[in-house]
Amino acid sequence: MRKQEICLRNISIRPFFFPFEVCFSDLDLKNVKRVHLFFRFLEKNYIEDNDCYFRFNYIHEFLTFALMVPGWSSIFNLEMKFVRSKKILGSITSFPKLIIYNNYFIYSAEINFLCFLKKIRNKRCVSSFIGEITRRLNLNGISQAMFTTAICFSKSFLTRRFYHYSINPQKLFNLEFTPILNFIPNIKLIFGKFEKCVYYDLKTIKWYISTRKHLLKFAIYNYFDVKNFFHFFRTIPGVLYTFPLKKNKKKNLKVISFFSIPEKIIAKTKKKFIFSSYWYFSFFKISLKLSYQKLIENTLKLGFDLFNIVESFSDKKNLFRWNFKKGTGRLQFHIFNWKNYKIPAKNNSLTFF
Repeated sequence: MRKQEICLRNISIRPFFFPFEVCFSDLDLKNVKRVHLFFRFLEKNYIEDNDCYFRFNYIHEFLTFALMVPGWSSIFNLEMKFVRSKKILGSITSFPKLIIYNNYFIYSAEINFLCFLKKIRNKRCVSSFIGEITRRLNLNGISQAMFTTAICFSKSFLTRRFYHYSINPQKLFNLEFTPILNFIPNIKLIFGKFEKCVYYDLKTIKWYISTRKHLLKFAIYNYFDVKNFFHFFRTIPGVLYTFPLKKNKKKNLKVISFFSIPEKIIAKTKKKFIFSSYWYFSFFKISLKLSYQKLIENTLKLGFDLFNIVESFSDKKNLFRWNFKKGTGRLQFHIFNWKNYKIPAKNNSLTFF
């Protein structure tokens, strides 16, 4: 249940005011030039690892896909700029998201890409930024927010670790990313071709219905309506891949999906990238039926170097059996303005980009 009720009378209509040459502005994702400037800002200032060795490098197509979801609006995507030069100083993005948590419908927002210019990170601008995006969301009837963090600064309802599989160990070894080599056991499964979901197509409508039934098994999960389903379950080259799994050449409606986020090596003088893929969705637990062999083969054919998965989507024993290595980073799941309790990892089906 909610910790605090929101009253429209108590919400300010005017945005937060800065006493100097800085202002808030909306990020229009339909403007290609604005998207490119946003990409360049994230490329130089977004998440780095603890050793300052690599940084996430979100491409233009991924930014528009992840943020222009059904129901998005430019007022939910916020930038802080200099008034004269229009240089970006900080950013925060959000979009409406309906989740189900222990049989409660939560109309919330997913928060992403909170980033500041390195020079002003000690100026305490985070509180004003979060206050402004909260004001905008409250004016649109949204009082809860979902987000993930790498560090624990408040109570989280779930904490999971990343596991990594080196698809191209030679390249990762040359880049001093990992010294570990992997071995792929043999299990016979047949993967179908990558398929694009089409509106009102009979096969994809069956996928949608079976997906909704599958998610009922979990305590917390994303609620996909028809528009959201066709947005998130499709194939966009270089961004998102969705394909069916066929076992023993029999038809079924099992779907597997993963997305791509390149990682830029910033410790090197020359520009070098690690092409990483991240698990997004499957119809069943990996520890029971899914073959890693064909999945790794498909990601290798597509040119990926590394495959990542969150601990809650599979058993630890099975991950170690398939030579997945434990990562150093942990993912903290949070719901703002909601009384939440710890849930088992097996009951989680939330995914974030």
